[in-house]
Amino acid sequence: MQRRPADGGQPAAPSAVGPPAFVGREPELAALRQVLASPPAVILIEGEAGIGKSRLVRELLADPAGTKFPSLTLTCPPFRQPHTLGPVADALRQRVYDVAALRLSPLAGALRPLFPEWADELPPPPEPAEDPAAARHRVFRALTELLDRAGLRLLVVEDVHLADEATGEFVLYLAAGGSRRPSRWQTRRCCSGAPAQRPPARPRGPCRTRRAGRGEGARAHAHRFRLPSGCAATIARE
Repeated sequence: MQRRPADGGQPAAPSAVGPPAFVGREPELAALRQVLASPPAVILIEGEAGIGKSRLVRELLADPAGTKFPSLTLTCPPFRQPHTLGPVADALRQRVYDVAALRLSPLAGALRPLFPEWADELPPPPEPAEDPAAARHRVFRALTELLDRAGLRLLVVEDVHLADEATGEFVLYLAAGGSRRPSRWQTRRCCSGAPAQRPPARPRGPCRTRRAGRGEGARAHAHRFRLPSGCAATIARE
């Protein structure tokens, strides 16, 4: 209810309600921009619950450094028994509307168990794999193709520490180079968030970071950011 001023004038317009201002994280945001601009890279930003990891990632996505890449956000709920690749499947169902238009290869038939509602649009199922590991690798390759054909260049994983084993392995698969073929995936970036679980890394710039080059066995450069009051997580690829 608006109150009329004592002088009889018009009541004041109600003030707009919006999210709290994002302050005090500009050095960290600038560091993330720099890493996203120089892929391939893996970024880990971790921190205590409620420290602002998700807000930092949202600000990055709203920044020109993030908006230039079509994104997909995975959410890992705290289920006692997480669904296999559930966060990936749920996010893609909400983001991909016309599977047939993507003209996926026969490999995409391996996605039928994940997306039964796309049965009329996916290729026929492939021959059974020799073992479970080979079957999972086939699904990872098919998901990578789906991301490519859908034009998704930025993958955000919220609460990655709650992800099921297969989702976690898929994120590692992407960070390690996926199918290692020259494709549009090499222009994609990935982001994820996790609670602080490790000791701080060596200070570097406005954030504490650790950078691992290719000589350490990683295909992408690895950056670990520790915010002054906690931490958050991201993966960037060329």
